Amino acid sequence: MSRSSYQGRALWTAPGPHRRRGIRPGWIVLALLAVTGGLWLSRDRLAKTPPYRALFIVRQASVEGAEYLGEDEVRRAAGLDRPLDFLRADLGKARAKLAKSPRVASARIDRAPLRRIVITITERRPAAIVRGGRLFETDGRGVILPPLVSGVMPDVPIVSGVKVADARPGRAIADPRFARALRHLAALARPEVALANPVSQIDVSDPRRTIVTLAPDGIDVFLPAEPPSVRTLSALRVVLADLASRNLSASSIDLMDDEVVAVRPVPVAVSAADTSLSVTREPRRG
Repeated sequence: MSRSSYQGRALWTAPGPHRRRGIRPGWIVLALLAVTGGLWLSRDRLAKTPPYRALFIVRQASVEGAEYLGEDEVRRAAGLDRPLDFLRADLGKARAKLAKSPRVASARIDRAPLRRIVITITERRPAAIVRGGRLFETDGRGVILPPLVSGVMPDVPIVSGVKVADARPGRAIADPRFARALRHLAALARPEVALANPVSQIDVSDPRRTIVTLAPDGIDVFLPAEPPSVRTLSALRVVLADLASRNLSASSIDLMDDEVVAVRPVPVAVSAADTSLSVTREPRRG
């Protein structure tokens, strides 16, 4: 019997190269969670370290939009008048606190590039000073504004004859006579009227008429209770220009009549008795 070599499949094979097991993704996630949790638990201590403070502490919040309020007043009103943690500062709470200030109409607080916290406000603009026992600064909606820290009063008309029931800052004046005064101020400020003399005072104590005092000469203008037409107020501009061209002033100008302007002029250089002058406007055509 002849020998033959085994031609079948080998019963044993040499082991291949050893494959190293990699780190499973789940372990990576657990490690990250552990590190994050450790940092969270020690965040207060971490925030006190010099590297953290150098990277994330904002020395002072920036203020934009302040006109009457000082920047320090705005920061105090928002509770951001100290060094701030850029990452941990509660800007939503600060904005809500700032929005409660009667002088602030709207507010926004944002994180900005270069490690900045920016406070942007829109102030309520003073429209009048109401004389009601004492002087109250108000905006165009009659909201009473608290006094400025500087004590400076804005250069706006003084309104007399208004009752102030609730004088707390942030409260609106409900007396309809104040709304009447605002309507007169709006009418006199129209571009078509174009008065060169600013309004210094307005008296609405009389239900039948409104007295407007013009600066700088203290001319009293007698108007109907409600604002007259643009035509009537334009006649006031013409009369004032005519007085100025003749080097005259007036103690009063009466616009109660729709067709006649009654002027009581006062010579600038003469302290004689007042004289009276009536100007009749042309009747309306058409």
